[in-house]
Amino acid sequence: MTDADRRKQFGQYLASLRRHTGRSQRQFAAVLCAAFGTQSITRNEVSRWERGGRVPDVWLSTIAQVLGVPLAELEQAAAYARGDTLARLPGVAATLADLLPDGDALEPLAAPGGRRIGATTVDGLAARVHGLRLADDVLSGGT
Repeated sequence: MTDADRRKQFGQYLASLRRHTGRSQRQFAAVLCAAFGTQSITRNEVSRWERGGRVPDVWLSTIAQVLGVPLAELEQAAAYARGDTLARLPGVAATLADLLPDGDALEPLAAPGGRRIGATTVDGLAARVHGLRLADDVLSGGT
């Protein structure tokens, strides 16, 4: 994956966070300027970030504050966009963790096969299957 691809993915991630707040690029820029105490960010700069043209640097803490996301998460995403091979882009992994039931959904069942099971076990299995199906939809881009 090229650095340009990583920057575009970061931009998409940032855009999705902004859209989640219900703000336009212009509104987002205005809130950033008010929070930072300057008038140097415009809609065009936000657009550059979201298209992957640039990765914000000094603005990360203010962006995290305005978007309501942990600064560490945004810093990791920015490091990913800059080509850090150890960094990961937040998003899918966090979403999968929310979709899957508690425990390891891929862990083999403790009970051996060939015995009758109760309603509680059936409900647990149904929850695991449902979580895995949702995870499959997220990974494949389906709905």
